[in-house]
Amino acid sequence: MKILCEEQTDLEPAAVSYLIQQAEQLEKRQQYQQEDVFIDVRSLGQANQALVIYHKKPVSQPSLYKDEVVGDLADLSNEPGVIRTLETGLASVGLTALSQEGLMIYQTVYPITWEGRVIGTLIIEMPPPPLPSSFPMQESSQVPWEEELPGFLEHLDNLIFVFNGEGTLIFANAKARHLYAGHLGYKDPLPGMHYDNLVLDTLTFEDLLFHNQVQGLEIEEVRVPYGGYFFQLRRQFMSNGFLLMECRDVSEIWQLQKQIEEQQMSLREINHRVKNNLQTLVSLLRLQAHQTDNVLVEQALEQSVHRILSIANIHDLLSAEKGNQMAVRPLLLRVLETVRRSFGQEFIQVVWQVDPDYELDSSRATALALIVNELLQNSYEHAFPKKQLNSQIRLHLSRKDGIIKLLITDNGSGYNVKQGFAEGHLGLILVKRFVEDKLSGRLDVQSSPRGTRTRITFHE
Repeated sequence: MKILCEEQTDLEPAAVSYLIQQAEQLEKRQQYQQEDVFIDVRSLGQANQALVIYHKKPVSQPSLYKDEVVGDLADLSNEPGVIRTLETGLASVGLTALSQEGLMIYQTVYPITWEGRVIGTLIIEMPPPPLPSSFPMQESSQVPWEEELPGFLEHLDNLIFVFNGEGTLIFANAKARHLYAGHLGYKDPLPGMHYDNLVLDTLTFEDLLFHNQVQGLEIEEVRVPYGGYFFQLRRQFMSNGFLLMECRDVSEIWQLQKQIEEQQMSLREINHRVKNNLQTLVSLLRLQAHQTDNVLVEQALEQSVHRILSIANIHDLLSAEKGNQMAVRPLLLRVLETVRRSFGQEFIQVVWQVDPDYELDSSRATALALIVNELLQNSYEHAFPKKQLNSQIRLHLSRKDGIIKLLITDNGSGYNVKQGFAEGHLGLILVKRFVEDKLSGRLDVQSSPRGTRTRITFHE
């Protein structure tokens, strides 16, 4: 038992010890002389299977089993009571099942609890009785409105159950019969079975009666995981004392939600790793820049650092967005702050104006942010070679009639625009390519000793 539990379950050692104690007590008792007795536990990672860890054979008659079954699995499709008791903590009394050797058997399953939770099941097995395990319906249980509603209920997509005042099932529609027999492993006819043998959560019929007396007819709707499925249960007592239970299979919805949550977790992990990798790359480039004696190489490395920081900012904001659209204003302000911190030239005043309600798709927002980064970096690096009063950079983004205009100006020393493009200035080339290829826009640069004016125009 100990080895099986250690290798094939997630039970802690203390819980395993408790199960071993239960098995030792069963060996000493004179109880269950004619029945096969088992202890099953949850199989690791399998919601619809249980692991057989103990088998006590009957003394006064032959066992139902020819071969050793300890270490085998009990599947939901064959032994519904075992999985049901593990899931709900409720006893499953007198349910027909199919043994590991393919024999029809009769099971009563009790929960084994430890520290307030179900860690296993005690299973009492015998040959099927000559009479069905379900109780026959009595005439007093007939529904007064049976001629009106059953035809309507029979074809509903949700599972519909009607129980009489004693908790005996008097009606189950086609969907309920199909799911319980086809997916939950029930071998017995459903009508005539008790509520406590059918419900998929922890509320017994006695609990419901008490609730009805204290709080009223309707019971709170709940979602229930069960054997790899997921159900939504709604129960209500009717004026004649009968209980109506509606059960909806929401397994597909639950699986989709689970997949989305897993994808979101994976995406967050990827974003975290990308951000860390970009920061590592920045640190490596800065270390390389400090180790070189070549001024041009140092400048190129610092420019690369600024570009990577801008990409990191863009990535950080994009990872926080829930859709494909991205607010432009916080993105450009993040780029502006990064460039300003990187150069640290406090004498330069930056004036900005950006439409607060403006959004772009993530691809074009990324291109726009990289363009702004290059232009701001160019002004900080080249426009003010000497500290001067009233040094200023202006950033203005506006839109009108579906046209977006980005204007970045400075009152610095200016540069030869034609020469800059002719000499293959990387920053200018990147700006030109992003404007034309990513934004399908137009770039206009004018520069003189009184400053530089860059205007970019593109359609929204």
